Amino acid sequence: MFSVYLEFAAYFPNRSGSEAVYLEQAYPRPRYFFPLAFAIQTVVLSFSSGNSVVCANYLWAVGGRDASAWETKGLAIAVYTMAVLIVLFNTRFSYLASNTIGTIKVITLLFIAITGLVVLGGHTKVEHPTANFHHAFEGDATVYGLTNALIKIIFACMRYPLPPQTVLFTDI
Repeated sequence: MFSVYLEFAAYFPNRSGSEAVYLEQAYPRPRYFFPLAFAIQTVVLSFSSGNSVVCANYLWAVGGRDASAWETKGLAIAVYTMAVLIVLFNTRFSYLASNTIGTIKVITLLFIAITGLVVLGGHTKVEHPTANFHHAFEGDATVYGLTNALIKIIFACMRYPLPPQTVLFTDI
């Protein structure tokens, strides 16, 4: 897939958008039909749709309400629509919001990494800070187990719905 993007970028070095620009050039009539169809398909079937459902679940969890599936879907559509409208009508604000969220993510990751190193250094009240590293490679490692672990790491934030025993940050 990366080679396809490189090829599209080489064909049109002065324009961004790779696939949409390629479709626009390859199929000029009807005008903007294929790029628009591609854009709609990308928006509707992308991971953002799943993320809006996860956001709706988190919003219901914050409100302390056990919502039905249809209520969750309705809130997800509202969240997704609001995000699209913000991007459409105020690109400067959406750019600022995206950069702010990205900065918060980087700061949070740095905090987690530094906190982990402090705990490993023994500078906290944790009794056995290296307990997770004892017998770390014990047992059989299979391709299925490694793949399953990677998938679980990638989709760790996409719980649907939140189990009742989940500890939220407000409970700590």
